Amino acid sequence: MKAITRFLFGSAPPRQYETLKISADEIQEHVDICGQGGPYDITHSHYILCQSPFVVAIFTKNPIADKPTVRIRSNTNKTIAKAALLQVGAIALKAGLLQLYHVESVSVPVLSWFRFTGLIGYFFLKRKNRITFNQLKLFSVFFLYPRKVVLICVGQGSRFNCFPMDLQGNIGSDHVVLGLRNTNVSMNTIKEDGVFVVAEVSADFVDTIYDLGRHHSNKPPSLDKLPFRLKLSRRYQIPIPEFAFSYVECSFTSSMNLGSHSLIIGEVQQTRLTNSLAVLYHRHIIARLAKLHDYQTLEQRF
Repeated sequence: MKAITRFLFGSAPPRQYETLKISADEIQEHVDICGQGGPYDITHSHYILCQSPFVVAIFTKNPIADKPTVRIRSNTNKTIAKAALLQVGAIALKAGLLQLYHVESVSVPVLSWFRFTGLIGYFFLKRKNRITFNQLKLFSVFFLYPRKVVLICVGQGSRFNCFPMDLQGNIGSDHVVLGLRNTNVSMNTIKEDGVFVVAEVSADFVDTIYDLGRHHSNKPPSLDKLPFRLKLSRRYQIPIPEFAFSYVECSFTSSMNLGSHSLIIGEVQQTRLTNSLAVLYHRHIIARLAKLHDYQTLEQRF
C-alpha cells in the first residue's frame, strides 16, 4: 500500500483537497467554454451546484450550445482539464441566463489516465462509498480551479446559523447562487425569512471557519455558545462574525431542487466592504501533483 501511495502522490500528502490562502487577483487559472463559437471566458461565471446528480451552472448574457465543452487552462494557455456538458435547464435573470448542465465526460491531460484513475480510486476507497466514483472524478476536475470559501449567515435568535460553503458564487454584482445541501437545517430559514448574508473572512480564521462547518448544517449551536463576537448586518440585522471584512445582504428570489442539493438564488440588496484580505480557497490535490501554480497552502483541516 505504501508503494501505491508513493506512486500516486510522490512527496505530497495523501489528501484530496488543498486549503489555500490567496486573494482573488492571485488566481492563475482560467475557464473557457466552446460551443456555437468561442471560446468565451467564464472564469467568474461558472458554478458547481450539486453532487448527485453532478450539476454545474454557467451564466451568460445569451444562450450557448446545448452540448458545450468547458476547458480549464493555465495562464500560459496550457490545458489542465476538459469537460463535455449537456444542458438540462435554464433560468432567466435580469442580465442573462443561468444555464444548468450535467457533465458527460472529462479528461485531465496534465496527468496520465492511469495515475488520474488511480487517484480517484484511492479517494473512493477512503471515502467508503459516501460518494460515487464518478462524482469524485467530476469534483476533482472542477476543483482544479480554486473555489472560494465564504460564510453563509441566516436567521436570528434561536434560528441563527452560520456555516462555510464553497459551492457558491457571484453573478456580477447583482445576484449570488448557492448549491445548498437539502439536508441543511437552514434551507427552510432562508425560504421563510427571505433573506441571508454571504460574508467573507480572512484565511487567518481557518480553524474557526472549519469549526463552523462541523455541525452547523444539522444542529447549529446557540448564539451564546459561539466562540467569537457577532455584529449585525446593516440592512437585515442578521448576526455575522465580527471578523468578517466584507459581506453582501441578499433577498431570496428562487430555488430549484437539483437532487442532493438545491440551487438558491439571491438578489444582492446591500454590499459592505471594509477591507480586502486573502481568504480560503479549496483546490484538488491533483493540481499540486501536476505541478500547477504553487499557491500558499495552509495546514490541512479536512
